[in-house]
Amino acid sequence: MAAESTTMELLLQARMQQLADERRAAAPPPPELRQEVFRTLDLIDTIGEIGSLFTGTLLGTAAEFIDLLEDPEGTHQPPTTE
Repeated sequence: MAAESTTMELLLQARMQQLADERRAAAPPPPELRQEVFRTLDLIDTIGEIGSLFTGTLLGTAAEFIDLLEDPEGTHQPPTTE
C-alpha cells in the first residue's frame, strides 16, 4: 500500500505543478504585486542597515564602557596604530 500512496502522491504533485504552471502562463502577476515585493525587499534592506548601525554602535559603546571599568582614570591609553 505504501508504494501506491507514493505513486499517487507523485501524480498529485505533478498535476498540481502543471496547474500552477498553466495558471502562471495564463495570468501573469499584476505590476502592483511586483512593486510591493520590491518595496518590501527595500524595507528589509533598510531595517538590516539600521540594525547593523545600532549593533556596531552598541558594541563600540560597550567596549568603551568596559575600558572605563578597567581603567577609570584613563591613565592607560590604547596603543595607536599610526
